[in-house]
Amino acid sequence: MRFLRFIVRLIRLPFDLIFLTFDFIHVATHWIIGLFWLLGGQERPPFQPCSSISLVEVGGIERTRCPVGSKYGNPFLARLLCRGMRPGPSWQCGALCGCEGALQARLARLAVAGLLLLALWGGLIGGVCYAVFWREPAVEAAPAGETAPSTGLGQNLTPEERREQAASWRLRGEKALEEGDAATARLALRRATELEPGAPGTWVTLAQACIAVNLEDEAVRAYEAALRLAPEHPAALLGAAQLAVTLRQSQRAVSYATRAVAGAPDHFDAVLALVRAQRLHGNFEAAAQGAARLMYLNSDDARAILEDALTALRRKDLDAAEAGFRRSIDRDPDLVDARIGLAQVLDERGERDTAIDHLKALVVQHPDDASPRIELAEMELKHGNLAEAIRLYSELTKDYPRRYGMRSRYGELLALDGRTDESYRALDALLKDNPGDTMGHLVLADLYLRRGFIALADEHVAKAMAQSPQDVQAFRMRSRILVAQSNFPAAVRVLRVLLEALPQDAELRARLGYCLEQTGELDAAETEYRRAIALQPGLSGLHAQLAQLLAQRQRLDEAIAAYQAAVERDPHNPAALNNLAMLLVEAGRPLAEARAAAERARAAAPNSPHAADTLAWCAYLERRLDEADALSAQAVRGLPDSALVRLHRGTILKALGRDAAALVELREARRLGLPEARLPEADALIKELEKPATPG
Repeated sequence: MRFLRFIVRLIRLPFDLIFLTFDFIHVATHWIIGLFWLLGGQERPPFQPCSSISLVEVGGIERTRCPVGSKYGNPFLARLLCRGMRPGPSWQCGALCGCEGALQARLARLAVAGLLLLALWGGLIGGVCYAVFWREPAVEAAPAGETAPSTGLGQNLTPEERREQAASWRLRGEKALEEGDAATARLALRRATELEPGAPGTWVTLAQACIAVNLEDEAVRAYEAALRLAPEHPAALLGAAQLAVTLRQSQRAVSYATRAVAGAPDHFDAVLALVRAQRLHGNFEAAAQGAARLMYLNSDDARAILEDALTALRRKDLDAAEAGFRRSIDRDPDLVDARIGLAQVLDERGERDTAIDHLKALVVQHPDDASPRIELAEMELKHGNLAEAIRLYSELTKDYPRRYGMRSRYGELLALDGRTDESYRALDALLKDNPGDTMGHLVLADLYLRRGFIALADEHVAKAMAQSPQDVQAFRMRSRILVAQSNFPAAVRVLRVLLEALPQDAELRARLGYCLEQTGELDAAETEYRRAIALQPGLSGLHAQLAQLLAQRQRLDEAIAAYQAAVERDPHNPAALNNLAMLLVEAGRPLAEARAAAERARAAAPNSPHAADTLAWCAYLERRLDEADALSAQAVRGLPDSALVRLHRGTILKALGRDAAALVELREARRLGLPEARLPEADALIKELEKPATPG
């Protein structure tokens, strides 16, 4: 019971102190008034502290009691103001407080109560004032490279004192970073940069602390601040290059790493950063040369062996790649990239399930490393498991919300899966968090372009290029937009600039060939198509583009050979098969050969009106008119605005003796705009049908 009584009194103590404050003011006021009254010679002061009293029984006798003390849970506080109630003659007409003769007796208690309250409230008010007005507030550093806001930190210090305090904070930060407490290190180093913003080394250390707590965007700003102060600072250049590789910002990575190597050509880590940046940028030849340089600098370093193995993997030398990966693992068992490389070798050898199991095990063993999950997602995507790739990237974006490249890729995969609304939301959230995200703008531009919103696509490409004026992907997207706008001369200029940087890109060469074809530069277009085919001979579409150009130039035998090459690489390409069949007919090749190609096109695309029209024409030439009639009717329903389809339909109807219907089709073909080479044929048929019949 005593313990419970103690707990109750402890709980009521703050309220009792408040009651004591008000009662002290009450009693002291009336005491002072009464004192002056007594000094004036009056027997009893007219005012008493107790405005009302209660009767209590003490020793069988009713006594008066002032309610001032009755509300306290801690009686000793009440006794600071009042003597308490005792039986006896002295209390015959007395109350707890304020009776005659009690003023002198309560003076000491009143003084003690006053001192206690003065200490209590003085300490409380003083502490609040100190926190609000006098204590030096904790300062959040301004973003790196910007002027720190005026927060009072070091405002009244001399330059020497500021340097001393900055050095103190820097030492604290460096020590905390060495001990693994990156969060504390970051706060201390931010204070150091505010006190002395002109020290590039402090910015570099701050960037390292930010990376350790996964604040990559803040680390980027810190490195940029260091490089503004000292453009050739080795540690800043190297750190900025390594971070750009991690964030998959290829252009920045190459720029920083190139400058780092220029300042220290034999610095192993600088050369390593450049090799990784070049590989990320797609310049594999330069990356291979850099890997050889790494082996020269230190052939025993696991990272050099790893880069050499990655070069071998790129060249499809799987045995050398596997040997290199295993050697690098022997040197450094914790080298995750080497184990990822082994999985890639297994995948290249066709052991897909084993490769995926290897990566899944790596994910479990290294849950804090994003690389295995990224590679697993890309491998699942490569083998057609888009849903699993999206799931993995969804987890990655939740675990690493500041890895904006992952979020861009996630939005891209959502769009690829047809989940356009989700993709828009993901990318919109990304650009709110990081408005300068180049890849986010480019993925949105691609989405808008695919849906025909060319102006919106162009707006996002412009924003991407404002952030990264030399970004190759932004120029690539700009070329696609210019083609969609039919601005072929401008597209040609952009593509020529791109090909100076990426001369081995077959897709860009094919697009340049198409643009040159549209501007009438047919010789240059043919040259670009042939260059693209030399770079990627296995792509069916490149052979088909060349064949179409050759057919336009009436080089039918070469066009047929090009279409046959396209069909060899993609036997189920309905457009290539259909065009091949028409060219075989036009070139006078055997009808059986043309029909075989037309039937394959029809089988590949049963509902294609183009295939129906080609097969109908083959049937007409073979005098199988009923079959030709049915197929041509189907073709007209599918392509009512095609002049050639109408011409074929009219010719077949004339052969069937349905002259009136044939004349309607031929006139419609003439109105829709036939190629000049077919106009004489149509005019001759119309003239023949319009000729009045000769009386028998």
